[in-house]
Amino acid sequence: MSKKNRYNITLSKDLEYYVDKLIKTIGLSRFIEEQIRRHTGIIEAEELNQQLENIENQKLDLSRLEDEIRNKLESNKESISEQTKINDLINETKELMRIKKRLHRKELHSNEGQELTDKINFNRQSLSSLGVDMSLLKRE
Repeated sequence: MSKKNRYNITLSKDLEYYVDKLIKTIGLSRFIEEQIRRHTGIIEAEELNQQLENIENQKLDLSRLEDEIRNKLESNKESISEQTKINDLINETKELMRIKKRLHRKELHSNEGQELTDKINFNRQSLSSLGVDMSLLKRE
């Protein structure tokens, strides 16, 4: 016979009559052991169902977290894309300003010079509408 463990249990008062009968006949401990052995499949099924429920909850939590991370990543990509666009526009404008600086007065009033000035002004307006600090164009 295997070693026995001792447990204290609390039972409802309305079961007292049946508990007394069990103690007098087959014994309460023996009855409880038999019932537990008979119901091990049910007990294990309950435990497995609880584990499945926990896994489902974890999957839901992970799914929410995944959605949150994907949204942040998408937002980050958009931010990077906008920042890259701004940086490219700043660099292009600086380059156009360098080219304009090298032009002679006569060339500034030509169609090419006017197109260059228009392009610089258009880029400045675009940068300004994006909320860019225009002092960035002067730094080098």
